[in-house]
Amino acid sequence: MVPWAIRNLYTMGKPSLSTNLWVNLWIGNSAGAKGGYFPPPPPNTQDEVERERWFRHKLTKDLRKNPFHPILILPLKAFYFWVPTITPISWGLRGIVSRKTKIVIAIILTLLNILLLFFVAKSIINKPPPKELLLITTYFWLVSMLFFGADRFRFPILPFLLILAFL
Repeated sequence: MVPWAIRNLYTMGKPSLSTNLWVNLWIGNSAGAKGGYFPPPPPNTQDEVERERWFRHKLTKDLRKNPFHPILILPLKAFYFWVPTITPISWGLRGIVSRKTKIVIAIILTLLNILLLFFVAKSIINKPPPKELLLITTYFWLVSMLFFGADRFRFPILPFLLILAFL
């Protein structure tokens, strides 16, 4: 992370670890947010600092108008975390498989996650999982609740992998 912080010190004037915090907060909490990822509008600048200020301004403006919107969409964010969407599959498999195949993959991963949630619930009743695994799962889930449920870059079986760790 140090090289990234140095790069941002040079580029932005401060040793930040993120150059897209506000755009991701806007995607997950703006007036148009519905729990999952959607493409943000392009700001009028290519400068990273100005772009972040632009999204911060847009988000604070939205939150002043409707401060409870991010809370009201938390169930949708939770849904998108556990049920894979087509977005990561579409981006990751672009040009490799057909749209129909991508939809089938999304349905299969969704069914696997639902099935595994059932097994995890059963497993937790019989034998509580280690606290470390609960902590890791809770961390990933909370990050998704802060930003948006289905990250466009992570492979959409993260919940599936976390559930397997419990078993």
